Amino acid sequence: MTYLTARRKVIGLVSSLALLGALAAGTQSQAAPHPGASDTLSTAHFWNDLQLEFLPGDTWERLRDNLQWLDRSHDARVQHWIEHYRANPSNVTEIIERARPWLAWINEQVEARGLPGEIALIPFVESSFDPTARSHRGAAGLWQFMPGTGDALGLSRRNGFDGRLDVVASTAAALDYIELQAEQWYEGDLELSLAAYNAGAGTVNRARHAAGARGEPTDYWHLQLPNETMNYLPKLNAISAIIADPDGYGIDLPEIDDTPAFAR
Repeated sequence: MTYLTARRKVIGLVSSLALLGALAAGTQSQAAPHPGASDTLSTAHFWNDLQLEFLPGDTWERLRDNLQWLDRSHDARVQHWIEHYRANPSNVTEIIERARPWLAWINEQVEARGLPGEIALIPFVESSFDPTARSHRGAAGLWQFMPGTGDALGLSRRNGFDGRLDVVASTAAALDYIELQAEQWYEGDLELSLAAYNAGAGTVNRARHAAGARGEPTDYWHLQLPNETMNYLPKLNAISAIIADPDGYGIDLPEIDDTPAFAR
């Protein structure tokens, strides 16, 4: 199934054609998935400026209500990651505990754009919900932006401050970027946009061109992509399936208060 986003204007980041032309030229991922326990660095400016006030509610129910993707839990790649998470429930719990300050707010931002709830779970795959995560490739933050991509999206790095570690700014940039690529390259197809988020639009576009030349389907699930990207959406689908039915998969989800309010 192809998931189409509402046709919307991306507000005030950059000229979309200029940005995508520059970013698509590269083949390496702008967002390198966090393998688990990577090196992290705190940003004093960010932690000093951000305060959180929690309001009561049920984040999981709200998130489940917005899960929209086709159930692919029987797909072999998705099933592999479901079994991986089931075999490591403490790791899932640890990541969810780390997501506690951010998940409800991110889900709110995703909902406000009319995007599926699965998008709110991208940091689970990218950074294990660690807002100070840094990969060995140079990606940083909850959404694991590479330096050049972060710069292009307005996430400035100056005087010891790294905008990629700012949860508010980087979340807005990530959602803008996902929508922008979906509309510009993939007729609103979010799965292809997420593949491009991981591998770069150039890599995905070349894979689609090659598949089309062979007379093969050009949707994400039929493309030949780098191994990391081949597993990117299966991981996201796997954790979405578990959140949709935690009892069915034997995983306890820690309670998370809904709708945190941010004060800067």
